[in-house]
Amino acid sequence: MRFINLIDANYKKSFSVAEYAKLLHLSSRSLSDLTQNQINKTPSQMLHERIILEAQRLLLYSELNVK
Repeated sequence: MRFINLIDANYKKSFSVAEYAKLLHLSSRSLSDLTQNQINKTPSQMLHERIILEAQRLLLYSELNVK
């Protein structure tokens, strides 16, 4: 849950998985193991999904286009 909250708060900063792991006081491997066991996704997948969600939101609710 803390990782998801960090992603939501910082996805615009383009943090790497290693940076998120450091914020959580974990190794990248430990973070990967935890996310894989809990939600069957890698940390990278979670980051990409959040970025895609924001892109979809911007396309739907703003005047921005795909360019």
